[in-house]
Amino acid sequence: MALGLTASGFLILLALLALVIFAAASLGVGWGLFAAILGLFVALVLWPRLRHRVFPTALPQLSEHNTLTGRQRWLRSLRGVGKKLFAIGLAAWLGLIAWSKFAPGGPMPAPKAELDSVRVFTWNILRGQERGPFWHMNNWPARKQVVAEALRQAQPDLLLVQEARAGQLDFLDEILSEPRPSGSGHDAPRPEGEGLGVRGSQYRRVGVGREDGKSGGEHCAIYFKVGRFQELDGGTFWLEEPTDRPRGPGWNVKRICTWVRLRDQVSGRTLRVYNTHQYLTAGSQLPASQIILDHIKAGEPSDAVVLAGDFNATPDAPSRRVFSQAGLSETAALAGKLGKRTYHFYGLPLRRLDGILVGPGWSVQQYAVVNVKPNGVFPSDHFGVLADLTPSPTR
Repeated sequence: MALGLTASGFLILLALLALVIFAAASLGVGWGLFAAILGLFVALVLWPRLRHRVFPTALPQLSEHNTLTGRQRWLRSLRGVGKKLFAIGLAAWLGLIAWSKFAPGGPMPAPKAELDSVRVFTWNILRGQERGPFWHMNNWPARKQVVAEALRQAQPDLLLVQEARAGQLDFLDEILSEPRPSGSGHDAPRPEGEGLGVRGSQYRRVGVGREDGKSGGEHCAIYFKVGRFQELDGGTFWLEEPTDRPRGPGWNVKRICTWVRLRDQVSGRTLRVYNTHQYLTAGSQLPASQIILDHIKAGEPSDAVVLAGDFNATPDAPSRRVFSQAGLSETAALAGKLGKRTYHFYGLPLRRLDGILVGPGWSVQQYAVVNVKPNGVFPSDHFGVLADLTPSPTR
């Protein structure tokens, strides 16, 4: 009984440690936490040895081991193994924090090689807020400035963000309303009409929150340059039936896909752009992908299609293969850069969860995973994905 309880206790403790390590990855862990973990590690590993030197009378007699029962010896061995595993977990956490601090970021996005190409930038910016519990803030007050720096450098024509909450969109509205650098092309006043965004901005925003169809919860927002594109249609649909309304807030919230139909005033082409943040499990992802695909197929066949987002699955997963089977191609594959991973854990790239897919009629001029780290801060737990696209004159 005691042996089972001890083993269960250590398993629970190790599981809690793993959960804390995972949860802390997005909280902007710093050297203060590193020092606290290091102190705990030293106490766990070194204190027993130091105690024997400082308090030699506390050393057990050699004959004591011979008086222990078999169960007591098992308990002592189990406690020793448990302490070692816990110490290894702490050491691994220390290594992850150190790597997140010292790991170099990648370069800022290069300018477009062709000014008339369409620069698409998709990014899961990790939900966050200015104030409140730290697990709700997710280090957003520090991250938002490096997000802004990356976007200023990238100058996307189409920006697709996932996990964005209302306050984060307010910040993006603000920075995207800043005057663009001279020579960045296609300046024009914002047209009047319906749509979200900041008056006078060079971008307009499309999309609603997934919890209430208004501003509640996370958004899959699409920003497009109003000097280049004319908005023809757009909206948000949910990835479960009925697809025209939310379920409401809660743990079982419906995921969404935002779309917009645009006329490119440079090329004259009409395009439809889709932005989604998929479910976490494969069983929910495949029917959700089919809903997106049905919406794409129901549109004007001559439209040039772009589908991007955080798919929470790698390109070889069934929920992403269904798009390739329908004629949508991964821009990473078209650019020969399929090995680039987009989700990271303490700065360690792990999986290719994010992507930009295109229908027939597109060529990829440039593709990049934007793994920047301005001022030593990762902007999100996902790297951005960027593709410069040139639409063909005809299909």
